[in-house]
Amino acid sequence: MLNRDFYKGADGALICFDLSEQVTEEKILRWINEVETHASESCCISIVGTKADRVAYPEYNKASKMLKEFAERNNLQYFETSARKPDSIQCCIEETIN
Repeated sequence: MLNRDFYKGADGALICFDLSEQVTEEKILRWINEVETHASESCCISIVGTKADRVAYPEYNKASKMLKEFAERNNLQYFETSARKPDSIQCCIEETIN
């Protein structure tokens, strides 16, 4: 678990999940609950799928679809990023805080 001091009172949060691993709705809800409990009341939350360059991994399509659908159902922004494409990371940060 991440130290709560990192997001205590935060105005924006990127909740990140590795697209090459299994993602569950329980994991997503746990992190959203953490942020909503400890960040500012007006905190903007975005869901981020990381390692988007690993489309060949078996879990990629399932994780990507689940995160995207969860974000849509909960009116959250969804982004996919890759360290190989730094612009995608910058874009999700800028979109979340704007």
